[in-house]
Amino acid sequence: MYKNVLVQNPEIYNLWDSWELSKIDSTWQKSHGRIALECFRDNGVYKTNKDYRSIEAETDIYDGIIKKRRVQSIWEPYFDQVVDNKSERYLMTTLNSQILLNGEYIGIVAIDITLNHFQKIVEQIKPSEGSYAFLVSNGGLFAGHPDKAMLGKKLMKYTLKNAKIIMFWRIF
Repeated sequence: MYKNVLVQNPEIYNLWDSWELSKIDSTWQKSHGRIALECFRDNGVYKTNKDYRSIEAETDIYDGIIKKRRVQSIWEPYFDQVVDNKSERYLMTTLNSQILLNGEYIGIVAIDITLNHFQKIVEQIKPSEGSYAFLVSNGGLFAGHPDKAMLGKKLMKYTLKNAKIIMFWRIF
C-alpha cells in the first residue's frame, strides 16, 4: 500500500508509521518501545525497512515530544536521521497524524518531504542587486538559502550584516 502511495506522489520522500509495542503486544510491559515501518525511494528504487526503536529507553524527540503532541503537525526542518539504508541526506520536514484509541496514543502515520523544491525556488529569486532570498521556518531555522551550508541553522545565530532591506513573507 505504501509503495503505491509513493509511486503516485513523487513529492513524498518517505512514508512511515510507528506503533507502540505496549499497545500491540500484550507481553510488552515497558512504556517505551515501538515498531516502525517505512517505505522510501533510494536513487529511484523503492525500499522498505522495519525497525524496532526506543527499546532500551525513551528518546527525547519521539517519546518526549511527538507522542505528547496529540495533534496533527508539521515538524521543524531537519536533516534525514535514518540514513543507514539511504545513500543521501536531505533537509526535510514531516507531516504526521497521531493514532489515538479512546484518547490514548497508540501510534503515528507520517510522510517526510524534502525541502529541495523550496531550495530551488529560493535559488532562483534575485530580489535586487547584492541581495538574496531565503526561507525561514516558523521556529527560525533556515529552510532555504543560497548558501546550502546555512540550511537547518538558526537565523538568530547570524547577523544580517550589510542588509539594507529585509522582507519577510509568511505563507498561511
